Formats: sequence, C-alpha cells, structure tokens
Amino acid sequence: MRNYTWYMKIGDLLRYWKIEGAPALGLVTKDPATHPDSTQVPVPIVVEVFWYDDCSYTYEELENVLDPEEQSLEVVSEAR
Repeated sequence: MRNYTWYMKIGDLLRYWKIEGAPALGLVTKDPATHPDSTQVPVPIVVEVFWYDDCSYTYEELENVLDPEEQSLEVVSEAR
C-alpha cells in the first residue's frame, strides 16, 4: 500500500459519477486516517466525505479516490 496520506486534506472537493444520473459532489471533512470500523488487514486509509446530494457521510479509501484508473470517483478541487 502506498502512502497517500499527504495527498488529501479537509476541504478537498470530490465528484462521484452515479450510474443513474447527475454526479454527486462531496467535501472531505476529516484528514486521512485508518478506517475506524474496518476488519481488513492492512486497515485501509480513508477520508470522511460529506455528500451534498443526500446529506450523508461516507468513508472513501484514498487508493480508490486517487487511482487514475477509477472512473467513477475523482478529486475536482483541492483545498488550499
């Protein structure tokens, strides 16, 4: 697993391309950390994201968010 923790921070804006329609925008609300409820080994590094379309919070794995091959999830804007 690569060390992606310095690539993302609070305030980064994400876009998730939903299958059924318009994309959803999400805001990173916590700095990268290990997933608090994971039973995987090794424990994945995640960021907490607030999604504006349904006002929900999710944990997104950094490896998925930052993977250039991942088509459905991307960083739209980085916080300064």
